[in-house]
Amino acid sequence: MPGKNLFRKPFDEGTKTKLALFEGYLLEWLPVFLSKKEIIWPVINVFDFFAGEGYDCAGTKGSPIIILDNIKKYEDYILRNNLKVNVYLNEFDKAKYSTLVQNLNEYGKVDYINVQHYNEDFQVIFKEFYPKIAARDSANLVFLDQNGIKQINRDVFSSLISASTTDILFFISSSYFARFADHESFEKHMVINQSDLINNNYYNIHRTIFSYYKSLIPLTVLYYLAPFSIKKSSNIYGLIFGSGHTLGIEKFLNQSWKLDRIRGEANFDIDNDNHTINQMDLFSGRVVGPKKIEAFESELKELILNKTLKTNYQVYEYSLMSGFLPKHANIVLRKLRSENNIKNEYISVSADIHKIKSSQTKLII
Repeated sequence: MPGKNLFRKPFDEGTKTKLALFEGYLLEWLPVFLSKKEIIWPVINVFDFFAGEGYDCAGTKGSPIIILDNIKKYEDYILRNNLKVNVYLNEFDKAKYSTLVQNLNEYGKVDYINVQHYNEDFQVIFKEFYPKIAARDSANLVFLDQNGIKQINRDVFSSLISASTTDILFFISSSYFARFADHESFEKHMVINQSDLINNNYYNIHRTIFSYYKSLIPLTVLYYLAPFSIKKSSNIYGLIFGSGHTLGIEKFLNQSWKLDRIRGEANFDIDNDNHTINQMDLFSGRVVGPKKIEAFESELKELILNKTLKTNYQVYEYSLMSGFLPKHANIVLRKLRSENNIKNEYISVSADIHKIKSSQTKLII
């Protein structure tokens, strides 16, 4: 049973969505490093810098317990390959930290997982642990479930995206930006055009925050980001995922599209187009897609026909950066092939295309 704290509340649906996305990605991330035949990274680190208490008052698992439960599924691989698996948990709130320690003690020690817990300010412990995150011999997943918006500032974000073999997933209270955009504490941490925050559709606020972080990636750095918006009561929150590898972003998008089968981006009707799965057009009788998918298909078709995208790898990468999966690109490619606009071979974007280099991919036009 989880440790007692009379002031705790059950996780709301938004929090459950966030944890489901985190666990879904963790399940796809772990085997990439724990079950490889050839060991490239002998050290596997999972950092949860805003860990909370481990459970809610109803016994629903929080991120620390989710992490431990899923790592335990790979016990045989960890022991057989002599991997060093570290889980670093930090919780700044002293009451929550005390409950977290109690819950970890009740969970019990797992010999092949090195679990360390801390009660530190994020900025302090992040600087302390950054050398581990940046180490070349480790693979890292960094989960940042912050309360508010100030912790993942430009310096922290820039440090994370420059770390080798490190995927990041952070939660942010996006709607707070619209409410307090002109407050000096916000300006101190982030420089966002206030008119973008105030004048844009409120449901799109997390997309605006996502665009801000995307703008921080240097032009010389190839890095992939994807957002997921979460509506909780009247507030809009969101997750931002980041990876330096196409496989990482593809796996996150797999989970996003499982949770949102219409747009792959939110737990609500973010585009307010009232679309449903397999929706039929009343006049033509054909199945129509939501605005987001129709816009993607139109743009992808144009980029292929004007030869901006010439190879299947370029199509694959463009799709991922647009928030879509290979299967979405294949719909466009098949249609173009049927219309004799592209070659009859090498057009299908494979889910395994990340395994080959862009120079080895085939022309589609």
